[in-house]
Amino acid sequence: MLTRTPDSNVSRAVCAALPFPIRVFWYINVVMAVVCGVVIALNRYVFHLGQGVHWQPYTSPFLPWGHFCDFWNFHDRFDFYHTKQFYSTTAGSIFSYPAPLSLLYAIFFTPKQYEHSIFTVATTIPLFVFLYFLFRAMVRRGISPKTAALFAASSFVFSYPFWFEWELGNIEICVFIIVACGILAWVRGHLYVAAVLLGIAGSMKIFPFVYLALFLSRKQYRQFAAGIMAAVILYPISIWLACPSFAVAIPGIKASSRAMGVGLLPIWDWVLANVDHSLWSFYKQAMHMLGYRNERPLWELSAYVDITAVAGLLAYFFLIRRRPMLNQLMCLSIASILLPPMSNDYTLLYLYLPWGLLILSTIDGCRFGKLRPGTLTAFVCFGFLMSAESEIVIHGAAIAGQFKAILLLVLFYIALKYPFDLPSDARAQEIETQAPALSELTA
Repeated sequence: MLTRTPDSNVSRAVCAALPFPIRVFWYINVVMAVVCGVVIALNRYVFHLGQGVHWQPYTSPFLPWGHFCDFWNFHDRFDFYHTKQFYSTTAGSIFSYPAPLSLLYAIFFTPKQYEHSIFTVATTIPLFVFLYFLFRAMVRRGISPKTAALFAASSFVFSYPFWFEWELGNIEICVFIIVACGILAWVRGHLYVAAVLLGIAGSMKIFPFVYLALFLSRKQYRQFAAGIMAAVILYPISIWLACPSFAVAIPGIKASSRAMGVGLLPIWDWVLANVDHSLWSFYKQAMHMLGYRNERPLWELSAYVDITAVAGLLAYFFLIRRRPMLNQLMCLSIASILLPPMSNDYTLLYLYLPWGLLILSTIDGCRFGKLRPGTLTAFVCFGFLMSAESEIVIHGAAIAGQFKAILLLVLFYIALKYPFDLPSDARAQEIETQAPALSELTA
């Protein structure tokens, strides 16, 4: 149901600046950055925390690890790339990611120098390209170039998920870029390209496979199959390139996955709990606050994985696939970052996919004096989710991960309850791609 504003002409005038829900997001994003900076400054320079034995958790950024630690973690492991020792679990860091991600690491580590700079440039330039697309689309819809440029630049500068990712140098940003390219191709109607890109991303981090459900909803089974086939082809090739013996590689992959599941996922840790917004982390935090021991039994972790898998499938087939396509994208994006047993703040990058489309859809609605119910609440959630609550530590307490888990659940409810339209050009493309099927039905 659309809500018409009292005066259509006034609405268009306001929209030429920036629609109110989007401005609320902007205010929250900027104000939270200021609040974060004030809290950090007070802790360090007034209360003299973050020094000596009291350096945790009052450091800024709130990370007790070295800069780009995730990126350098596997550097020595790639000295053994394409040898039988690559998946060894006896020395050095275990490569615990799916094999296709080793292809990306191999590309970055091949030069043997400037790896850090290459990774930074290769992962930052695509973000600028996406921001330019957003800027151009906003201007085309009547937003002034100055306002659109300031908004796009501010969204990048105050993007806590990006800065968290950039601090760690986690490979997740590469998967996000592939998914973002896939969603952009999907919006523009290049369905096979989109399916292949999403299939490749799914082979790298599993949960991006959920985006292939967008094709099931439209009964585009050939495109769905193309995405699955892309993953099926890439996976064994990447294993062989990493370790030229499947007899050695398969046991190594199983051992590294087992080490990850046994050594990290069952344990509650105050540092990780503050930057982990998964439902499993929320559960571990709740059990910790109730006084239970900080290591959950493995059967609980297994039960969580099974329950979320079944619940996710039921939610898709009985709820999500019945919603408009933008709502489906929102639900699938939230599921991909809420349901895994571990989901640190850099995974919030995936929210920028529905966020950007909802911005353009809101501007389209504003041009006609209409605003979808739930839009304001959605942008409030986006504002806090993309801000730096993890940096706000007061009296040693920090529960940003659990706060963001609740916000993700609220945003998921909004996406289920209130229908949102795709942006006008994407909506036109959707109708165009469905035209052959419609003609067949009417023939």
